[in-house]
Amino acid sequence: MPSISPEIFRSFGIRLAYLFGSRAAGRPAEQSDADVAILLREPHSLEDLCRAVTDLESVVGKTLGCAAHVIPLNGASALLRFEAIRHGRVLFAADEAERIQFEVRTLREYEEFRRRQDLYYRAMLTRLVGVAP
Repeated sequence: MPSISPEIFRSFGIRLAYLFGSRAAGRPAEQSDADVAILLREPHSLEDLCRAVTDLESVVGKTLGCAAHVIPLNGASALLRFEAIRHGRVLFAADEAERIQFEVRTLREYEEFRRRQDLYYRAMLTRLVGVAP
């Protein structure tokens, strides 16, 4: 798979980029797009975010020879961030310590999300069936 120049990511103010989905797993279908999750530097405007997403979709698409889908991780749910780092491949990290910090924070927030989700499901099951699991 062709690589994307780090300078491209830097020019958009991107701190981290992950390739995830079927292309990262090494089993893309013929029409699979490239899913790229990005973390922009803070603060950024909505205009900066939109420009980075649309321009990067074009650049990634041309570089990889397929459609690209760029997903911002800024403000994304812990579940989406977790999926990007768990199943993804790092394409770019402006700072390795920052990447590690982001991933650790994401894992902690995801674990808390799962804990709360389990509590919710147990409470719902108890209410619907009348028996605690």
